[in-house]
Amino acid sequence: MNGKWKRTLSAGLAACLLSSCGMSAAREIPVSSETGKEAAVQWTEEEEIGFLTGLTAFTCKTASEFLAGEDENRLYSPSSLYLALAMTAQCAAGDTQSQLLELLGAEDLETFANSSAAWFEGLNQESDEGTAALANSIWLREGFSYFPEPIEKLNNLYRAQAFEADFADSALPKDIGGWIQEATHGLLGKDASDFQLGADTQMILFSALYFKGAWSDPFSKENNSQGPFYKADGSASNGDTEYMNQKAGGLYWEGDGFAAGSRSMQNGARMLFILPDEDLSPEDLAAHPEVLRQVLFPENAEYAQITWRVPKFSVADSPTDIPQTLEGLGLTLPFSPYEADFSALSETPLYLSNIRQEATLTIDEEGCEGAAYTEVSADAAAAMEPKEVELNLNRPFLFAVVYQNPVLFTGIITNPSA
Repeated sequence: MNGKWKRTLSAGLAACLLSSCGMSAAREIPVSSETGKEAAVQWTEEEEIGFLTGLTAFTCKTASEFLAGEDENRLYSPSSLYLALAMTAQCAAGDTQSQLLELLGAEDLETFANSSAAWFEGLNQESDEGTAALANSIWLREGFSYFPEPIEKLNNLYRAQAFEADFADSALPKDIGGWIQEATHGLLGKDASDFQLGADTQMILFSALYFKGAWSDPFSKENNSQGPFYKADGSASNGDTEYMNQKAGGLYWEGDGFAAGSRSMQNGARMLFILPDEDLSPEDLAAHPEVLRQVLFPENAEYAQITWRVPKFSVADSPTDIPQTLEGLGLTLPFSPYEADFSALSETPLYLSNIRQEATLTIDEEGCEGAAYTEVSADAAAAMEPKEVELNLNRPFLFAVVYQNPVLFTGIITNPSA
């Protein structure tokens, strides 16, 4: 077992209930190790640059896929998916871990874990100016045999709470939904049916985030106006749209096929607004990661006085086919029941059975509020079904007799009756 010791979850292990979530079907697993917490929030400038380079590439590659579509609102959280996959990498081994790290833009797990934990700590901020809160958890089936080291790592690096539960308990989906509601300040997780677990599911992990920021220079409701919003085909949407209007300073940049500006928030965040040229669609800009990089990470932004006319909106989305999309980006092994390697977590063969995300975001005169969570499910891999074949030796064939490697006899039969 490579020096690791194995722990089996039992009913007597960690009978601590999360009273804040009102949990009844799940018990929190106590994590005693504090190793790495101090080191996790320290990183060098070189490590920071390397990490952010990988995160930028991941954002552009995945957003280019998930923003595809026509004539529909879409919303995707790269940070939530990135953090969920970072935690998944802690449970993986071998080529499976290598594929995860490659997609995440990381060279080795140790350096990446330190950098991603520092990034995670830096994102968690709460003040009168705004809130950015990330929360993580891992849920294990009662009786599932696992190694404690990855659980401790997830707790130390990403403050991930670990729970054991009877996955067949009808109360568990409500408990999970309660955890999501708390992590997203009530914006998500209200429908317990979203968290029904499969019969073979052994582990699920969640990465949730909540954000709220107030504009540095709020819009005035008195300046709001009504007007049409034109769809991709040039037709106006049904009913007037409410627009927020203001002239204010901000960063502005242009590129091949678009113009863009950003509005600052009191907590240091920014919201970008990108307007394609009239002969292009947002999907045209998002279709290519390198173009999306110019759009989202400009190098030519300059300060300008911008006359803003921004529609108030609220959007909710759940990107479809995340596993298939990630497989298309080269992440194939984690989803294979026969090739996935999560031996860092357990001797039980596991594979990723699903990844899904939900997100919501609203902007108004005061600012922006949004939340998202990503769920990663791992199932026990079923034993490989034997291949059914037929070998009908009704025509000439070759044969051999082998004993302890040497071939004792070999021959050809062309007529068994001869």
